[in-house]
Amino acid sequence: MYPGLESERSRIRRGQPGYIRIDTVHQGDFNGRKGIYHINAVDGVTQWEIVASVEKISEAYLVPVLESMLAQFPFIIRGFHSDNGGEFVNHIVPGCWTNY
Repeated sequence: MYPGLESERSRIRRGQPGYIRIDTVHQGDFNGRKGIYHINAVDGVTQWEIVASVEKISEAYLVPVLESMLAQFPFIIRGFHSDNGGEFVNHIVPGCWTNY
């Protein structure tokens, strides 16, 4: 087990909201057109969920949508966990949650 994951689980067991799990899912292509990507952000304690979609996975598309999504949570964002996909592990995208 990874230490970060155990830490997240410990916080969830203590009932402290604000640790967000986030992932993207490609909707699929249709008739030769590239499909959209769904972004799902869920708090591990409250299960409060925010869903959005973007045309492409890039900073230009993700940063404004992530900032909007994180601003909608009714509590302070304390942590951010992704599956380490390239869209979330660069130095700019994770930084957008530090304002919330």
